[in-house]
Amino acid sequence: MIDDDDRYPEVNIVFEKQAWMNKAGCKGYPTEWWFPERGGVYKAAKEICERCPVRQQCLDYSLTLPNVIGIWGGLSGNQRRAVKSLKPDRPINHGTHSGYVVHRKRGEEPCRECKDAHQRYTETRRRIPNRSM
Repeated sequence: MIDDDDRYPEVNIVFEKQAWMNKAGCKGYPTEWWFPERGGVYKAAKEICERCPVRQQCLDYSLTLPNVIGIWGGLSGNQRRAVKSLKPDRPINHGTHSGYVVHRKRGEEPCRECKDAHQRYTETRRRIPNRSM
C-alpha cells in the first residue's frame, strides 16, 4: 500500500508498508535522513531510531529483505550484514576458512574440518611475500 502523499514513492518499491510503520519514530522527518547518499551522514536518523517504539520490528523486517538500503532499526547496511552473519540459522560451509570465521563470530569452537581449513589458509598467507615494498 503506497500513500498518495508519499514524497519518496521509489523507496516503496523495495518493501511493502507494514502496520507497525505507522508507529515509527521516523514519521514526519525527512526521508533522506534514512537513505543518505553513499558516504552521507546518518547521525540524526540513528538518534531518532534509538527512541523509536518499533525499532526492533523495523530491524527484524529489514533483515528479511534482500539488499535493502538505508538505515533500518538504527543500523546501516554494513551493520545489518554483520548482524545477519551472526544469525544462528546461517549455514556454515564446513571445511573452509569462511566456515571457521562463522564459528568464531558465533562464539563457537570451530569444528575440526574448519580448523584444518583455517590452518591451511593461514599457512598459505604466511608464504606470500609482502608486496608492499
